[in-house]
Amino acid sequence: VGLLSVTGLNVQSQTVVPYGTDSQVYVNLAWNDISVPSDVITDDPPIGYYTSFTKDGTNYTSEAYTDGTTAMIGPLAMGQTITFAVRAVTLLGTLGAYSTTSFTTTLDNAAPGQPSTPTATPYLGQVRVF
Repeated sequence: VGLLSVTGLNVQSQTVVPYGTDSQVYVNLAWNDISVPSDVITDDPPIGYYTSFTKDGTNYTSEAYTDGTTAMIGPLAMGQTITFAVRAVTLLGTLGAYSTTSFTTTLDNAAPGQPSTPTATPYLGQVRVF
């Protein structure tokens, strides 16, 4: 099981997407791939990962399988604390220990900057505004 420990679990990016009068956040996570050293012979190699997350610190979502080392979760609310868990699984169903990370989704509440003052120039009997 020690060989099945997931390392490097971290948030790669967060994307805020407008949704009606509010916004939603999608979070991309990544972790290091588990590989069996070349001098180890096994009939039960790692084949993928189970991922889940919780919004309240207690109730986790159903585990989702992936054979990659990234996952996207969302939609989530802005400013929400999430705990994400991942563990490795082998060909014969052996499960590794959970690796977890907690983070708070971004607050995209900064107003856009003030636009620059427009300029107008004559152009072929018309006015061009920039």
